[in-house]
Amino acid sequence: MIDFKEEISKYKPIRTMDEVEDGVRDEITDIMDLLQHISNKTDIPKEAAKEVTKEVDRAVDKAIEKEVKAVESAVESEVESKVVSEVESQVVSE
Repeated sequence: MIDFKEEISKYKPIRTMDEVEDGVRDEITDIMDLLQHISNKTDIPKEAAKEVTKEVDRAVDKAIEKEVKAVESAVESEVESKVVSEVESQVVSE
């Protein structure tokens, strides 16, 4: 029989959605800070700066969506692998 506690202890946890979002947001915040600094040092029209901010926000949303899909895919693969392994071990033991 499979010792689930032992099997679970072998695996590292997958990043949570909050961790993924925080990581992406931190990187984007750095980029936004740089853009803000540049816009303050140059004569970029405020409308152009707002448009850049909107584009960066859209890029952040896309990056988060991509990371979330990657995490979901990893979780799906892990679960599928576990289920297949469990079924195979039960079939072999019968």
